[in-house]
Amino acid sequence: MANDDAGTFATDRERIRAMDAVFLDVEEPGPSVAIGSAIVADGPAPTLQETRDFVASRIALTPRLQQRIVPSSLRIRRPVWEHVEADLTHHIREIDMGGDGSDAALEQVVSRIMEIPLDFDRPLWDMHLLTGLGDGFGMVTRIHHVVADGQGSVLVLGHLLDTDADGTTTLTDALLAAGNRSPARSGTEGSARDHLIASVADGGDRLMRALRTSLHPGEAATAMVDAGRKAGEQFVSTAEAVRTWTTPRFGSLIGGSPGVRRHWHMAQVPIADVKALKNAFDCTLNDVVMALVSGGYALMMQRRDQPTDGKYLKVVIPVSVRAPLDVTSNNQVSGLLTQLPVSGTAVERLTWIKGHINKVKHSGEAESIKAITDMFNVAPAAIQTVAVRHRGPLPEWMVDTLVTNVPGPPFPIYYQGRRVRQMLPTVALGRPLWCLVAVISFGEELSFGISTGEGGEQAGRDIREGILQTLSELQEASS
Repeated sequence: MANDDAGTFATDRERIRAMDAVFLDVEEPGPSVAIGSAIVADGPAPTLQETRDFVASRIALTPRLQQRIVPSSLRIRRPVWEHVEADLTHHIREIDMGGDGSDAALEQVVSRIMEIPLDFDRPLWDMHLLTGLGDGFGMVTRIHHVVADGQGSVLVLGHLLDTDADGTTTLTDALLAAGNRSPARSGTEGSARDHLIASVADGGDRLMRALRTSLHPGEAATAMVDAGRKAGEQFVSTAEAVRTWTTPRFGSLIGGSPGVRRHWHMAQVPIADVKALKNAFDCTLNDVVMALVSGGYALMMQRRDQPTDGKYLKVVIPVSVRAPLDVTSNNQVSGLLTQLPVSGTAVERLTWIKGHINKVKHSGEAESIKAITDMFNVAPAAIQTVAVRHRGPLPEWMVDTLVTNVPGPPFPIYYQGRRVRQMLPTVALGRPLWCLVAVISFGEELSFGISTGEGGEQAGRDIREGILQTLSELQEASS
């Protein structure tokens, strides 16, 4: 691996941000910390050469696909990105599925692909063309997490997908156009510092309104009560999060470090069914998704003879803070630290999630966590690296799992002129996470990608079964 030894030429190259560098620091021998997707498309498969030529025609749209990482020789500064010509014969390969188009065959090959380390002397991505996949073909694309977060990876890989068979509009361009037409999304634009300033200003504004109305006894009483109530709610929510996430316990409830093997399973649920449950239980789509995931973990733990009565998993939910028109290749993500119940009925779990996660979302926690992670940009790189490699991003007693939910395209998409019928998420495992779930919406389907580490093949199957079982239980209860 090349070195940025003197640092004299680093000024004309982009230095890696602290948040991105975390995903380098957690890299260990074995499978890479890579995210991406598996797509399945209709029609005859393109040849391997056609695929390489197609990617070559689009690769300039995504500079990171032609950049490698150059570390500092003394490891006292963060690495930089250096332009190189990507060797597509190395990055793009073919796997013949032998005519087996079953879900089990796809799960098996994706599992094996997820175990392949990425070469740090090259750009950190790869693609596998899956031919002989029944009546269609597949493409499994991985990029290292240092390149982008979940939403960012959709934009990066979206340069290789189109909204029509003629290839006139890429998926990324279509998403950007949709973002340009949409109003600003509350809580997602601007820097974390801006969010915190706005939060403080809001509190100060309430206080000033209370003071201004102090000359009017009736209004003063109402304003002070309102200000006190809001401040109290904020304090209670923050205190609850601190208590939850700083209470030590012996290890994770569901498993330890991932090891070197990977197991990937998928589940698909009609979005119409999720929307029907959202309306029936007067909650959000995300509440239903989290209830399905909690049901999956509950069944998995029960079958592994792990206690679930009164238990809650500590869960990180990544939250994008990416502006609608921002296609920068980096990680722009914060997180909610919450819990998922693994006891009770499906309806009881959904009811608890509806109340609890709603409070967490409105607590300002995601903005606060993003502001803290932004501070790492001014911290010495060596200190961050030692801290992350020694303990991981989070101690195992502090988190059991991660659940990421990324919105995908709601309209048809095409790959090399072929209609894509499935888009399935893949996401990396890293110490201390042994098991996690990624969710992406596409068209009329909600797809779950379940990743488990060493010895987790049956656990992944149980989580999938639990997700589908919970869907049925909620549908029965709502009818």
